Amino acid sequence: AYDALTNTAKDATSKKGATVALADYAARILSEILPIPNDQSTASSSSSLPARVQTLAQARHHHANQIQSQKKRYSARPKKTRGGVRDSELPYVLERTDCCIVEIDGEERNNDKEKVLQFYLHGEFAVPNEGGDSISSKEILDGILSRTLTSVLQTLSEELTSHKCFAHIAAVVLQRRLRSMLQPPRNNHFDNRENSTSTDQSYLDAVAFLADGSLLPRKSGRSILPMASPPAIPFYSPEGSEKLTRVVTVEVGSFWRKFLNDDGSVAMQRRERQQQQQQQQQQRKFLNDDGSVAMQRRERQQQQQQQQQQKDEEINHSKNNANDDDDNNSNNTADNNKTTVTMRGMIIPKGVTLIVGGGYHGKSTMLQALSYGVYDKLPGDGRERCVTHADAVSIRAEDGRYVNRCNVSAFISNLPGMRKKNKNDTHQTTTGGGGPPDTTRFSTKDASGSTSQAANVIEALESNASALLVDEDVSAANFMARDGRMRAMIMDEPITPLLYRVNGLFL
Repeated sequence: AYDALTNTAKDATSKKGATVALADYAARILSEILPIPNDQSTASSSSSLPARVQTLAQARHHHANQIQSQKKRYSARPKKTRGGVRDSELPYVLERTDCCIVEIDGEERNNDKEKVLQFYLHGEFAVPNEGGDSISSKEILDGILSRTLTSVLQTLSEELTSHKCFAHIAAVVLQRRLRSMLQPPRNNHFDNRENSTSTDQSYLDAVAFLADGSLLPRKSGRSILPMASPPAIPFYSPEGSEKLTRVVTVEVGSFWRKFLNDDGSVAMQRRERQQQQQQQQQQRKFLNDDGSVAMQRRERQQQQQQQQQQKDEEINHSKNNANDDDDNNSNNTADNNKTTVTMRGMIIPKGVTLIVGGGYHGKSTMLQALSYGVYDKLPGDGRERCVTHADAVSIRAEDGRYVNRCNVSAFISNLPGMRKKNKNDTHQTTTGGGGPPDTTRFSTKDASGSTSQAANVIEALESNASALLVDEDVSAANFMARDGRMRAMIMDEPITPLLYRVNGLFL
């Protein structure tokens, strides 16, 4: 699997993305296989001991649940937990430390570095006393490990060469390549050393790109799963926005192109299409053509027809499987020249962009998709073709946050209160003698909504952020804007709204 992805990756961006995606897929497969529970079914004395093997994330989660259960046991009134807890893993492909691809020294004849998949597991074993058993503890542990990990490694090796694994990697490669086309590489930035491609590459000069057909809404506010469509409406570039609509052609290579459709979405196998069609037929069997509920007699007739169709499909299924290789070979020869995918969508250009619309029209949903566009997402998330520049930062108000010596004088000045004179710390904002607080080195342990958002903006600029994503729903109203009546009412307002500084931030 690693040879396939490294030989087909033409640039550093695709190679890095494919490597991270392969390790991420392996970690997700391990989390599905593990944990292995206690097994006492064997008859041998060495293997009858309880053993538990799990990933590090599962071990931390198990330990946290034990601590939480102990707190609930000893507490007088246990707290009620909210529903909708995120049981599934996050749909973001991130570089992992517990599962990664590393280099090791190869054979002595060839001084080349060998790539291996390295992952860490957490095991719990019960070993008997050495005095009461002739078998040593080391031999027992070796037997338990060989017995428990053999099936795990076999399943993992099969999954790493499957169509689903390569489709997972192809989606990440597409997102990395599309993100590298947004803007030219910036100097002295950690992420753009590998994003440098050919000098004649055409850039979109944009902050983000949203492909048509993307499914942005989530199931609920606490869910990471996409909302079913319908009722969710896929995103499409609005009419009359020709200046923002783009048709983008992304080079992904001939190998990864086999696992993607023409619009960049992940291609499904024939069996997956048949299962999806069967599910749709089963959902429609209880409805008439006009959408009304079907009668029982018609249901029986449809069931009989479906059973006949299933029998015919089973008969043809073996023929289809036999012809799969021939079809794939013919498709591969026809698609060998195809190395690109073309998608239509909307860009967020450089500058000041305002997203407007009525209530419940998806403004915050779109902005949330833009904020998560800095991460690579899994196939089926609905937002896997929505990318944002890696330096984009989401800004919001955080009441009560800690601020330490931040220069917020561009937004905050003439604050009430006095600064305490102290030789050890002359920048502590407290009440007392010594003059007004210095907003060029502002510090507080309990920031208000406006001061916390001002600190967030300054810290993002100091971090060399390329875009600031601000949502009005979670922002401080007095920090965003101030109208003429408020200016006439409050003459010595210490807050300079973001509206007055936004042009200067961009220029």
